[in-house]
Order: sequence, then structure tokens, then C-alpha cells
Amino acid sequence: MWKPHPRQAHRAKLNLVVVLRGAQGLGGRIGNIVRGRRPHGLLKPVRSAPVIRLSRGQSEDMQGSHNYRSLSLSLVALGVALAVIAILGPLVLDVIRYRVSGRMLSQLRGADTVSLFVVAPLSLIIGLLAHRGHRAAPALALGPAAYTLYMVAEAIVGPDYVRTAGNDERFFPLLLATFVLAGAVALRAWSLIDPPGQARSCRGRERAVGGLLVGLGVFLVLGRYVPALADAMRARPSSADYLAGPTIFWTIALEDLGIVIPGLLVVGLGMWRGSQWAARASFVVVGWAALVPLAVAAMGVTMYLDRQPSASAASLGLLGGMAVVFMLPAAICYPPLFRAVSSPASSRAGSDEARQWKGAA
Repeated sequence: MWKPHPRQAHRAKLNLVVVLRGAQGLGGRIGNIVRGRRPHGLLKPVRSAPVIRLSRGQSEDMQGSHNYRSLSLSLVALGVALAVIAILGPLVLDVIRYRVSGRMLSQLRGADTVSLFVVAPLSLIIGLLAHRGHRAAPALALGPAAYTLYMVAEAIVGPDYVRTAGNDERFFPLLLATFVLAGAVALRAWSLIDPPGQARSCRGRERAVGGLLVGLGVFLVLGRYVPALADAMRARPSSADYLAGPTIFWTIALEDLGIVIPGLLVVGLGMWRGSQWAARASFVVVGWAALVPLAVAAMGVTMYLDRQPSASAASLGLLGGMAVVFMLPAAICYPPLFRAVSSPASSRAGSDEARQWKGAA
């Protein structure tokens, strides 16, 4: 049997001792690392990044700034969309040819005029206010949003797609995207309104605004829809407005009698009684009242310029006067918003009250 030389055996023992001592030293260093001690030479601990802790107010400010930026971008997109629809429509390029009668086409040109020169620039201005964090921006944004939802719904549902020539159905994706965008603006603006802080400045004028809204709602019912429905529900209607576009007539009647007028009455009564829930809802109906009747007056102007048979100087004056009266609630409620604190960061003092308001709502 083979036996190693004594010298070879001795070297093998020395090598084994070196390996064991090296393993023992490495194990000790690993143990130091686990116990948090700094080892010498082999490994160095990695320092963790410092943890930045934000206060509750700072985190609310960051979230509020993000929400205001998203509102700003949505308003800019809404203004661009309204301008594009107006330019492509019968007012400028006549690329969108709506399936409506000549009388309704005159009215569409008037509505597009207001959309292009009033509502679209207004959306961009409010978007700039939102970008700067102005507290008035959410309340003001509800006006263009309500206007767009109202007018785009008519443009989609109102035309006669069977009997009248046109191509507006090809632009349904554009109209639908604008409608959805307006809804997104309304929801975002609604969530950002601070009712306690913004309604206090209008508190002394609430009864006046509430009375105006109720009066306007009653006027629309008695002055507009009682005689119009009495004619439209007959076997042979004779009204020129109805005969020029029955589908548009019933679309507007559904919007006004089903949404707008109940909103005017309910919110007006709520403001008259000083209800807290009416503080936020008032900006929706006030914004609608400031813009949509203005578009109706513009429709009367374009009909008069196009020499439509039913257009007259008297009707033009009546529509213009109505537009001015419907702007009165906005003229009362909007100016105090600009005397409030302009930054969402500086509104933390009223945040507790706002949370109490939301809990009560």
C-alpha cells in the first residue's frame, strides 16, 4: 500500500490549517456585517439614502398642485377642441356639414362664434389660472364644461341623419372626445372646489343669487316651454322653430326641462335657504347661465344677418336682454373668488372646515 512521504504529509497539514483559519476569519467578518459592525478590509457597508419625511401640510400641497396641473391641461385641451370644432364647422371651413336645415345652420354658426371667440379663450385663461394654482380656477372651469356638455350633446343628437345631406357623423369621434373631456373637466373641478372658503365671500349675496336663479327657471318654463310645448304636442305643429328641426327641439327640451331648469330651481332654493350643498352646485348653474344664453343670442344675430324669415330686430333685442340677465348671477358670485387666497397651499388654514363640510355633505 502506498504511503505519502513525511514531508508531503506535513505540507498537507499546513495547507489544511491555512484554509481553516481563512474560513474562520471570513466567517467572523460576515458575522460583523450581520451585527452591523464595520469589517476591516474585505467588505464595506452600504449607506442607505436618507429618508425624507413630509409633513401633512406639505403632502397635501403636493397633491393639490398635481390636481391643479391636471385641471390646467384638461382645460387647455378643451379650449383647443372647441376651437377645432368651430373652425371645421360652417363658421369657417365648412368641413363638418351638419345634417340640419338652413335655419338650424344659421344657429350653429352663432354657437360656433361663441365657442371660438368666447368659450375657447376662456378655457385657456382658466387653464392658466389653474396652472398658477388660483383657487378661483375650479369654480370658473365648471362654466366651459357645462357649456360644452350642453352644446356638444345637441350637435350629436340633434341632426336629421336620414333625410338631410351632410357628413357630421364622420366627426363623431371628435365630438365624443370633446364631450368626455368636458365631463372630466367638470369632475376634476368639482373635486377641487373649496366651498367653505369660496362661499363665505358670497354669503351676503346668496339670497339675491338664489332668487335670480329661481326667477330664471320659472321664466324658462312659463315664457319658453309652456307655449312651445303647447304647439309641439298638437297634431299639426305650426312653430317655425319646431318645423325647422324637430329632433333638435326635443333634444333641447330634454336638456332644459330635465336638467337645466330643475338645477336652476333646486340650487336657487338651496342658496336662498343658505344650504351648504348649494355652495358648490351654484357654480355649475351660474356658469351655464353665463355662457349658453350668450350663444343663443349669437344664434339670433346670425339668423338676422342671414335674413331668416323668423328673425327680427325685436327678437334680437329680446335674446340680447335675456343673455345679460342670465349673466347677473355670475357677475355677483365670480368677483369675490379673486379676492380670496390665490394659492391652494395657503388654504390649509381652512382645510379642517372643508373636511367638516365634506363630511356633512
